[in-house]
Amino acid sequence: MKCLIEIDTNAFAENYLGKWEVNQTDLRLNTLARKYHEMCEAYDRSVCTGKSEFDQCAMPVDYWERMRVSENARKVLKEICEEAEKEGFTSQQMHNAISNFRI
Repeated sequence: MKCLIEIDTNAFAENYLGKWEVNQTDLRLNTLARKYHEMCEAYDRSVCTGKSEFDQCAMPVDYWERMRVSENARKVLKEICEEAEKEGFTSQQMHNAISNFRI
């Protein structure tokens, strides 16, 4: 049996599957978010004696380690937000990018 309707596959793909475009703003925010997470994880590994059983990331086991990790995370966040603001991003955009970051 022949199909009587011609289907424009490009139009179908654009209408129903979407068009993948890389947004340079999101790409840069994602790069800065990755930098934040990598810097924090590197410091955490130097301070923390525990590891998460789920993903093997460094995990603080006592008050002292938790305090050091939190101090560093605040310091790194401030540095990354300052870098982002120099590039024209708001701190809210940077916070959102860090929260939404997935490897």
